[in-house]
Amino acid sequence: MLVLCVVGLTLPGCSSPTAPPSAPGQPPATGLFARQVAAVRAGQADGISVDSEMVTDEDLRQLRDLTGLRELLIEQSSITDAGLDQLRGLTGLEHLRLRGAAITTAGISRLTHLKRLRILNLPQAEFTDAALAELAGLPELELLRFGSPHVSDAGLAHLRRMPHLRFVHIIGAPITDQGLRHFEGLRKLESLYLDGTQVTDAGIESLLQSLPDLHVHINQQHADVDPRKGDHVH
Repeated sequence: MLVLCVVGLTLPGCSSPTAPPSAPGQPPATGLFARQVAAVRAGQADGISVDSEMVTDEDLRQLRDLTGLRELLIEQSSITDAGLDQLRGLTGLEHLRLRGAAITTAGISRLTHLKRLRILNLPQAEFTDAALAELAGLPELELLRFGSPHVSDAGLAHLRRMPHLRFVHIIGAPITDQGLRHFEGLRKLESLYLDGTQVTDAGIESLLQSLPDLHVHINQQHADVDPRKGDHVH
């Protein structure tokens, strides 16, 4: 995980807010997700964090035009590309995490209007290299965490078009040492986590010659060739 690396990027709204009273004549919001949506609409919160409910495309309909929402963290979902259409009105969204959502390249194209997005976490995605080209259109993106078996070395070239990128975590993509060369131009990059890839120590060592201050984890462990691994406490 990137917990230790992104402390400075923690956003407000992580706590589960108390739902506001229902408007006269309206039924009370039921379920954790619905209650949190109601709290954001009432101006009592700016974040939604749900880890104990399965969230679906239908649930996301409740988010339409929720301009005050800054953080949407969903730990269990069956969300599809079509469901992401409901996020179009979230003009203030800065942090999006969707676990369990097998988002494809078509779904990523539905996120490119979220111009304030700083943190994007899609650990079970199914998109291709073309999705990274789409994400390059997000001008404020600082942290990108994704899992997809369809992203190749060539696709990583699009990361160079993300000028503010500081943290990258890639899961289960068949990238190799060749792909690591695309990180060399990312001078703001602070942390690189790689799980289930095909990179080698030799490739990491070469990358660190270009970015000597980069913090590197391979398969949940510090890279042996990371000169700063002694500075970090697990």
